[in-house]
Amino acid sequence: MSKALPDTDPTSDRFPYDVTFFAEKYGLSNRAAEIILHSNGPSRDKCDHAASAFVQAMNLRQMRQKPPARNIKL
Repeated sequence: MSKALPDTDPTSDRFPYDVTFFAEKYGLSNRAAEIILHSNGPSRDKCDHAASAFVQAMNLRQMRQKPPARNIKL
């Protein structure tokens, strides 16, 4: 009988995210990635949902801060 070798692939669902990999995946700063990963524990599913929500919130924030386009009539 042989024992199954543990999965050592860092992109495997069996391991928590690496901060740099997670930051690159969602286009986050390393600090933002650290906060999301720390807040949501080792669950990749929870971290993915939190990152998606964070990115969506940041996009909405940027859209609200842009001045409205002026309608120029000739």
